[in-house]
Amino acid sequence: MFFLKKIISTIISVFYLTFMNVLFITNEFSHKKLSPSGGVGRFYKELSDELFKNGHQVYVLGTNHTKFCVVDKGISFHILNKINFPGGGKLSVFQFFINRFLLTINFISFVKKHKIDVIEINEPIIAYIISFFKGNIPMVLRQHGMQSILSAMYGSKINKIYYFFERRAHFRADIVISVSKYIKEVVHKLYGADLSVDVVYNGIQINNQVLSVKKNNKSLLYVAALTEKKGYLDLVRVFNEINLKDNTVDLVIIGRESEFSFKSLGFTESALNRITYLGYLDYDEMKKYYVASNLFLNFTKGETFGLTTIEAMSNNIPVVISNIGVAEEIVENGISGYIVDLQNTEDVLNKIFKILNDSSLQKKIGQIAGESVKNSFTNEIMYNRTIEIYKKIQN
Repeated sequence: MFFLKKIISTIISVFYLTFMNVLFITNEFSHKKLSPSGGVGRFYKELSDELFKNGHQVYVLGTNHTKFCVVDKGISFHILNKINFPGGGKLSVFQFFINRFLLTINFISFVKKHKIDVIEINEPIIAYIISFFKGNIPMVLRQHGMQSILSAMYGSKINKIYYFFERRAHFRADIVISVSKYIKEVVHKLYGADLSVDVVYNGIQINNQVLSVKKNNKSLLYVAALTEKKGYLDLVRVFNEINLKDNTVDLVIIGRESEFSFKSLGFTESALNRITYLGYLDYDEMKKYYVASNLFLNFTKGETFGLTTIEAMSNNIPVVISNIGVAEEIVENGISGYIVDLQNTEDVLNKIFKILNDSSLQKKIGQIAGESVKNSFTNEIMYNRTIEIYKKIQN
């Protein structure tokens, strides 16, 4: 009888470990009914789709500009209407904490009604608070780049309040996932060397219909919000120089106006005649611009991973990326693209024109870039590594 119970228990355990109910707590998710989101929102969309495709139930709990409680394409959304007070100052601080308080209350109610096997979260204050109310449900903290990480990366002053919650959230989580080896090192340096951190790279959906031969033109693509940290001052300087050397080179810019407006960036009149600024586009709209480009530029001052870079590479486009900490994990210098020091303008220009003026080299580097994404940065790889970790903490 004992052995029969043991066998039944094992079968039930295997079943529940095979098909899980996963709860994502996030305010960022790529969906047309929700506020525009960047790489984090894209990540949760891609992973949710992959989980559902493999038989798991996915729930999303968070706040946004409007209430959104529906089941869409197998994903169950429980999005609360974010409270916004007019004005600023003390009201904005109160707003910050009351939204997190309301989300916590809804979390407590939610887990009483639904069987949840794993919670994943990327917001440290909520992670720290709900860690006291989650019971035996394992909690994953995925480090996409919290405020203190970004401050350390950009050389800014670290906010002590955020750091207080971030550090405690890391140690209260059952497991911490970093989106790159570089960020894993920063996590250890910032929060504690004894933290256990797994690395899972973000993945993308691979397009098997990639056009391997580009049009015979010279088109550059830049995708990022318009801020200094995303390298726009360097882009202006470099493209003005490119335009002086060859005024047939085009530049397409995709990204929402944030710190800068496009008109204030400082391109010369001649350079502006070769620039197309498209503002914010979602990924489906961006695809055609990836395919139509000859070279992708990423001049950011820091990045936790680099989703737009691997999107470009997946379309067989060579990339030129600044020598940030994560660059070598994505680009093999001189093989699948070039890693450059932005202070050396002459070298940056040489690398760009080397690719633009040699179609056979452009094709060769692009194909290697595409293969490297297929080997390391697909949704399938991201899903398999994530499920492996989920099962590990359940066991």
